[in-house]
Amino acid sequence: MPVFFRYPKCLLMPLFFVLLWCGCMPFQTQPVRSGLSSKDFVRIGDPQRKIRIYERGKPTSPAIVFVHGYGSAGLIWLPLMKTLEQAGYYCLAMDLPGFGLSDKYAGNYDTNYIADQVAEIMQKKGIDRADIVAHSWGSSVTLALALRHPKKVRRIVINAGWVYSAQIVPVLRWSKIPGIGEMIYWLYYRERPGEKYASSFYDPDRMVDMAVIDKIKEALDRPGALAAALAVARGMKFADSERRYKTLRHQTLLLWGKQDRVALPFYGQRLEADLPNAQLILLDRCGHIPMLERPYLVHRYIRSFLGPAVVLAQPEDPSPPQKP
Repeated sequence: MPVFFRYPKCLLMPLFFVLLWCGCMPFQTQPVRSGLSSKDFVRIGDPQRKIRIYERGKPTSPAIVFVHGYGSAGLIWLPLMKTLEQAGYYCLAMDLPGFGLSDKYAGNYDTNYIADQVAEIMQKKGIDRADIVAHSWGSSVTLALALRHPKKVRRIVINAGWVYSAQIVPVLRWSKIPGIGEMIYWLYYRERPGEKYASSFYDPDRMVDMAVIDKIKEALDRPGALAAALAVARGMKFADSERRYKTLRHQTLLLWGKQDRVALPFYGQRLEADLPNAQLILLDRCGHIPMLERPYLVHRYIRSFLGPAVVLAQPEDPSPPQKP
């Protein structure tokens, strides 16, 4: 008999009502005021959804598109965008559907579909081809983009990738079960955001402050945020994509924290073996968010890998990336 049915009947009724209540977890139902202008958003899809974007540099320059991780937002890339703007690039980041200030309406949040939406955002901004810089779960979106729209991707940079089915932890697997997922997210997703954020760093005392935690709490309280986060978790289906990683020929730089407890370094080594033109660099004293914890090194490696934007006017060099 399943464990669930071994509990006393007096506990089953309250649990039933918890499941029923959580099953009503709402998506966004109407437009949300952000105080931003229309130029800070693009509209995609049918029906139309607003996606928050961040831009630096001249739109006529070679483009770099930035893809954030699960529960994050495009603003995490702003320091790196500034560095790469100085190298002559046009930089475009976004709040992926369901996160940040982008819409959180009911709909398709499958990883492959979100990759298609990134391609649509690129098209809306007039970007035919770009280098893609990604973090964590955003790396699975990026690899899906490269598989589904290979001509749109020039080169790839992955920071602490979350790209394999084996990385999906049990609580996320349980969340795929109707009712159970709603209960888990309703009860736990917004709990102790400071502790969860701190677990992403090798040195949390240096990296975590109350201002950041307050911003995280603000994001978690936005209309539809909980329902969208659950929908994205349920859309993490990597099995088909990971079988095809070996077919990707894009030059790829992999940056991984040696002390990453979220996306273990083992998966960086596995991805380096799967991608034909990839190079892995492990960063010491670094956890799951390299571009925040070791920004100098990350900026240096990425800028060296991509080179100045003017070089793109010359024939591409097929040789693997070199460490600076």
